[in-house]
Amino acid sequence: MRALVVAVSAVLVTCGGVAVAQQSMTFNWEDGVSTALGTYNNVVLENTAEQAQSGSRSLKYTKSPNEGSTPQVYVWWITGCADGDVIDASFYVYDVTGGTYPSGRIWAHYTSDPNDISSYSGSASGSASYSSGIGWEQLSHQWTFASSGDDEGFVVEARIYATAGADSVIYIDNTSISTTSSTAVIHNAAGAVPVELVSFAATVDREEVELSWSTASESNNMGFNILRAIGMSDRTRITAELIPGAGTTLSPQSYGFLDRDVAAGMTYYYWLEQVDFSGLSEVFGPVMARVPAEVPKGLSLAFSPQPVADHADVQFSVPQTGPAEVMLYDMQGRMVAQLWQGMATGSHIVRWDRAGTPSGFYMLRILTHLGSTGQPIVLK
Repeated sequence: MRALVVAVSAVLVTCGGVAVAQQSMTFNWEDGVSTALGTYNNVVLENTAEQAQSGSRSLKYTKSPNEGSTPQVYVWWITGCADGDVIDASFYVYDVTGGTYPSGRIWAHYTSDPNDISSYSGSASGSASYSSGIGWEQLSHQWTFASSGDDEGFVVEARIYATAGADSVIYIDNTSISTTSSTAVIHNAAGAVPVELVSFAATVDREEVELSWSTASESNNMGFNILRAIGMSDRTRITAELIPGAGTTLSPQSYGFLDRDVAAGMTYYYWLEQVDFSGLSEVFGPVMARVPAEVPKGLSLAFSPQPVADHADVQFSVPQTGPAEVMLYDMQGRMVAQLWQGMATGSHIVRWDRAGTPSGFYMLRILTHLGSTGQPIVLK
């Protein structure tokens, strides 16, 4: 029996019983033409092959020696956000001047006109960190959209900090953005990637995950990659080569991919990356696929309370004598804590003090010589 999980082009993330829609997009300068949505103060922008974090091109960002203020390059512009929408953005900066200027920084501001990116209506702040001069380095920040009443847009900036009197150069590459809004419009220097995704789904059994998706229309679509993670981050591409797209078409198209490299009892997240012929990409998803596991008869795991505040009482039962351990994992599959380890048979109760374990979503799992089983757990 197969279970079907369906998501559309927006991400569906369930958090505390509330479904949150999300959009994400990436952008680089591989088209050889694009620069930025706009600038503030005197800078020169060039789509260049001098440096690249990946691929062959990046954005060269030069500050004039006579420009004393902090120049800004507008990398992303989101319109249509509502209060409470969360925005995550990042880009890579090339900086080899460790401890001195020039340095890069990620920042943001609001706009008051949904049709005018230059309509400044206040700072949204940003990261306290500057690029550290180690070469290519990723800068990132998260914001929560909070309107002052007339804010109609949100601009992510790449800033350069430098001393006056000399040309100052940094390079920017591989930008990404996501927002929990499913209705906001994301703009970059080349515009949105023109592929209309109708569906993206995962069908699961104990030996494989079958991914399927369909489009209503495509424009300049070179193809698709499949990204996978055990959790919501650290995505890895699992397609050996690009799955060919239909180029430009107004006819509906259907696609599929079979992932046989899965393990029983594991939960996987999949993203669909669409790539056009100019090198621009857009990411859809994720969809979740929980591969069922055969739980040995008599092996059980439970806990209370849910969510966990200070401590949890963990109850487990092992039907035959043998080694067992109770472990806590984060949503990226990394071990966070060992709650119990030893030889076990029959029923046991262990009290676990969470101590300094951060709030969030985790997986509680018992591993035995007979098999394993797990339960999701929330630390508030």
